[in-house]
Amino acid sequence: MNVVIDVGNSRINWASVEQGALVGVGNALHIDSLDRAFETLAHTLPKHVERIMVSNVAGEAFARRLLKLSTDCWSCEPEFVEPVAMQCGVRSAYGHPEQIGSDRWVNVIAAHNVTTGPACVIDAGTSVTFDAVDEGGQHLGGLIFPGLRMMISALDTKTSDISVTEAPTRLPQGISILGKSTDESVGHGVMLALATGLNRAIQLVEGELKADPKVFLTGGDAELFLPLLEKDVDHRKNLILEGLAFMISA
Repeated sequence: MNVVIDVGNSRINWASVEQGALVGVGNALHIDSLDRAFETLAHTLPKHVERIMVSNVAGEAFARRLLKLSTDCWSCEPEFVEPVAMQCGVRSAYGHPEQIGSDRWVNVIAAHNVTTGPACVIDAGTSVTFDAVDEGGQHLGGLIFPGLRMMISALDTKTSDISVTEAPTRLPQGISILGKSTDESVGHGVMLALATGLNRAIQLVEGELKADPKVFLTGGDAELFLPLLEKDVDHRKNLILEGLAFMISA
């Protein structure tokens, strides 16, 4: 049995891979509860694991803990994704390919290998990332935005009259997006700013390629963006795991 693991800044996601498909998908918050997250991971995954492929953006300390867990529980070392100039049909836009986050790289590989044309990928998590790839597999580059809570926190800490603000859990449509309280004004304003940047990025890719790219949306905050994106999107909760599954099965 093969296993794929996506380690984000605050959450760890995992799945087993059977004949290229994800099974037994699970997740746990690891921020402030790393021991509990690892315990859940160890008890959820199958007992017999042949290979483990990992995208990790949580740092070296996390990687060392995961390495120990893997060798203790399954007697195999995880294979950490290390972005390179070309992999699985995708050519990196980066002059130094190793500098792109492994999550972004795997997302681009996933998107390119599930569609026949150009694609854009939005990953809405602790940060919000945008990447584009053309029909031939050339990664065009990307954007990194502060995430929803990061932007709200900046207003909370850098202004004197805005107190701690809760992130919105849903957004109204039309002019109702204009807040009727400071909490609403901050939360809705941040979401609108992010969505406007993403919509503009999609338009620029469309204009440059003179094509209609397929837009993939993933990440923990993905559903919040659905009403504000101007194009139809393919919402895939586990896009990184799908990309890892493709890579480990290739």
